[in-house]
Amino acid sequence: MKNLILILFISLTFKHLNAQVSVITDQFSTNLTKKDLNFSGDRKLFAIAVNDQHTKNYIVVSKNKRGAKNDILSIDKFTKKKGKIFEKTFTTQFTHKTNLSIAFVQDKMMYKDIDKDGHMEFMYIVKKNKDGMNSPLTKVIGLIVYKNKAYNLWIDASDNFKTTHFSKKFKELPEHISTEFINFWDSIRKK
Repeated sequence: MKNLILILFISLTFKHLNAQVSVITDQFSTNLTKKDLNFSGDRKLFAIAVNDQHTKNYIVVSKNKRGAKNDILSIDKFTKKKGKIFEKTFTTQFTHKTNLSIAFVQDKMMYKDIDKDGHMEFMYIVKKNKDGMNSPLTKVIGLIVYKNKAYNLWIDASDNFKTTHFSKKFKELPEHISTEFINFWDSIRKK
């Protein structure tokens, strides 16, 4: 009986592993530098390796220098091409007139192959403060990356963070994709 249970457990485990669409791994992302991948910012805040069924990818969040006149947060996705070469397949930036006003929220993100095409979609959260990190929060943005294009939704201080607003491009997302991300957005604490 024990052997039967063990065999059943092992077969279910392998079945689950084979069904896995994507793998999120640290690989060399912890020690990643601009020499490894030419990400947009001057300093790396966060990097992660995301391997889906068809591609190996790195996503890097970086910022411009501390003490700069303005604040720029960049999000770049690099996809492995031939050999060991990684090509930048997505990039976007968030800017603010005051340094240290934009924050990347590392503990609220979503990675999922919603449309089951073997490629990973993801959502990151970015916060903007009025005039530096100790000033009042003015906006919380959800960045969705689907097929290497950006779609945004947000809440802001103008209506006490009650209404979710959507970018014009958001309506281009297939309904089942937008619904999945909106459900995630609605489930997280944003302020």
